[in-house]
Amino acid sequence: MKLSSTWLFRPRRISIYSGEDKSFVWVSGRSFAISVLSIAGFGAWVVFASSLAIIEMLGLSDRHGPRLHDGAERLEHSHASHAAASDDLATLDTQLARAVATLQERDSELAHLLARRAELTVDGTLDGAGPSIDDDAKHPKEIAPEHLVAALETSLANLRQAHASIAALEGNNEELEGELALVSERTERVIFRILDSVELANQGMSGVFRGIGVNPEALAEDVKATYLGSGGPETAVLPSGSSGLGSDVVRAGVTKLDAALRDLHAFRIAYLGMPFGFPVDGAVRKTSSFGYRTHPVSGRYQHHQGVDFAARTGTPIIASGNGKVEFAATKGGYGKMITLKHVGGVRSRYAHLSSIKVSPGEKVSRGQIIGYMGSTGISTGPHLHFEVHVRGEAVDPGPFMRAE
Repeated sequence: MKLSSTWLFRPRRISIYSGEDKSFVWVSGRSFAISVLSIAGFGAWVVFASSLAIIEMLGLSDRHGPRLHDGAERLEHSHASHAAASDDLATLDTQLARAVATLQERDSELAHLLARRAELTVDGTLDGAGPSIDDDAKHPKEIAPEHLVAALETSLANLRQAHASIAALEGNNEELEGELALVSERTERVIFRILDSVELANQGMSGVFRGIGVNPEALAEDVKATYLGSGGPETAVLPSGSSGLGSDVVRAGVTKLDAALRDLHAFRIAYLGMPFGFPVDGAVRKTSSFGYRTHPVSGRYQHHQGVDFAARTGTPIIASGNGKVEFAATKGGYGKMITLKHVGGVRSRYAHLSSIKVSPGEKVSRGQIIGYMGSTGISTGPHLHFEVHVRGEAVDPGPFMRAE
């Protein structure tokens, strides 16, 4: 059907109903055409706007799709984390339940032991006085989980404190090791200084004994063999190691110092045992020396085996060294005589005495009075004839008396 333009512009009658009344309105062709075109234009605009909105929505979906996908993944991960946390919480609840069960079991065992202890106590009492077990001990109460957690937290705090104490002790141990190394170094220096002094003293003593014709090494060994006793309670020993007081250097120094001190003690005993002291306690005059001379009584030229010291009768005669009385009696031309045996095979003789104050076998000390000066035997007047013998041979007493 083909519409002509005159149809659009024809006048129109529009009927208007109001209840039972009916009226008519005439609309010109132009007004009717404007109304129809306006309605058509509005409809076209609605269609166009709807199309634009749909296109915009499609573009927005393309731009924000990755973000929406990432948000979905995060939401899914959050759900997974929540599920894992729920599982961990369930595990902790299980462990807590096991701990509570273990604690209850321990309480039951404790109650059983307390009950057994009560059975073994006479008349159900401890030491015969008072109840043996409290009711609370017989029937231990179940510990609440929150109390158990508090106890576990306290134990954990104590454990951490113990670890801290151990770390502090380790630090103190390192500090003590440093101090021990310093003490070890100082000890080493002191030991070797003492060792040098002792060895120097031993060299001096050796020179003294060589000066009187005695072998110092043999003399020291003789003294050690005579004075052999040793012992003592068990004490702590120096531990072996590369540092500290038990280091090899310190131990070697202590060993050498011990040997040197043993020699020094032996020389000291030998020194005190040698006839180094002057044999007369008082003023004297030397009337004859050691060696060849003209005998004052016989007039013959012969060897004199000692030295003579003249003084008044009754002047004290003293032991010139520690020793043991080997002879104390009258012997021929010596008159009343005393022989003392000293260390190292050395002997001293005291002749022409007026009286003897010691007996054979008696031990004497240097400076002790053993007799009194006289003129017994072959003698021209009161004096002391003093001899020194080394391994059975008479030697000059002068070096012995000068050694002191």
